[in-house]
Amino acid sequence: MALGMQSLDSSVSPSVSGTPRRGRFVTPAAQRRKSRSRSRGRSASRRIIQEELTWADRVKEKSPKPKKVTQSASPEHDEKSEIEQLHPEIASLKAELRKHKAAQAVSSRVEGADVADNAVNKSTQEPKVEVNKAKRKALPPKDESDSEMQVESSQNKMLEDLLRISKENQLSINQLALSMGAFESKVGAIENKVVALENKMAIKTRPKNAAENRESTVFVNAAQHGKSSAFALAFIDGNGELRSSASVRLATSAVAEQVAIALAMTGRSPTTVLTR
Repeated sequence: MALGMQSLDSSVSPSVSGTPRRGRFVTPAAQRRKSRSRSRGRSASRRIIQEELTWADRVKEKSPKPKKVTQSASPEHDEKSEIEQLHPEIASLKAELRKHKAAQAVSSRVEGADVADNAVNKSTQEPKVEVNKAKRKALPPKDESDSEMQVESSQNKMLEDLLRISKENQLSINQLALSMGAFESKVGAIENKVVALENKMAIKTRPKNAAENRESTVFVNAAQHGKSSAFALAFIDGNGELRSSASVRLATSAVAEQVAIALAMTGRSPTTVLTR
């Protein structure tokens, strides 16, 4: 019986019996240290990979970004847009100018009618004085002379009032004419600027061999208001540039042409004087 038990125990393998082999035995503490070292190695490798990616990202962020190439507008486009902006301004100024002229005509007619009415009213009052004078033929000479003096003084006063009203009307008309002349000279200056820009655009489109035939131009824009005149002068060189400008008020066309010629003499190229 004892031998049978011994043979049974010897037939069981060491692995089944739970006793590990001597060379392969690992304690639980060693297993924990081994697993800890493996986890540290993996975390360190991951940290290195993350640091390398972060460094690449930093370099990418610090690198200068390529600038967007935007096509700048050409000078011809700028001049064309400026001309398109000036045309509506000229139209509005001309409309306002026509409005002022119509108001001036209406006011002058109304003031003339008022003066005529005052004259008619005072003239109609004169026969009454004459009738009273006829009725008082029997008065003494002293009273008759007094009445004549009163009639004469009233007539003189009426004439003084008419002269004062006419002077005031003439003064207001002159002031309005001056303001209208300045307004028209402003419109003319803007028109000359538009012409200068158009000439500049036309010159830029010419071939290069036509540069020798460029001429300077002086524009004279006249505005007449009765006896007063206003002239807007603009000197444009052969390149289409506005070199100088002037505004002449209360001058004749001959004086304006002399000023235009003086402006034209400032350029070396052939110059043309245009009056309109």
